[in-house]
Amino acid sequence: MGKYLDLVIVGVLVVVGVFFQTFRTDAKTTNQGMYYENVRCSDNVELKSVSGMNLDYSASLEGVGDSFDLYFDVVNSNDVDMMLDNYVLQDSDAYITYELYYQDGSKIRPGDIIKSGESKKIHYIVSYVNLIEEDDYTFDTSFTINYEQAI
Repeated sequence: MGKYLDLVIVGVLVVVGVFFQTFRTDAKTTNQGMYYENVRCSDNVELKSVSGMNLDYSASLEGVGDSFDLYFDVVNSNDVDMMLDNYVLQDSDAYITYELYYQDGSKIRPGDIIKSGESKKIHYIVSYVNLIEEDDYTFDTSFTINYEQAI
């Protein structure tokens, strides 16, 4: 009887250990080891600095039809593959549109993988599409891309 009880206890400990290991891995969301490089931009953008996954820039949109572009590589310097968890853009409206694509024109999707040591080329476009008629209209061109360890 004692032998079976020992097996049950060991089995429970293994299951609990696996559960906590899995939980810790699944809950890990980080951009650590990910960074932007080879940043290029259109003439109406002033790139002030690049630090990790932060771009500090200012841009001007003078009138309807204007747009600005940012091109950059997202680099995975980790020793593990990383997966795109999500990305956040401002909502496009009647005046300004925001688009984020891979430079080949394909759509960026949660779950996309950047293998260890590799990079992906990204294109971010902000376009002024209709005359702004609101006196207090403001807009924010920031965006966020989040990665987590691929499992």
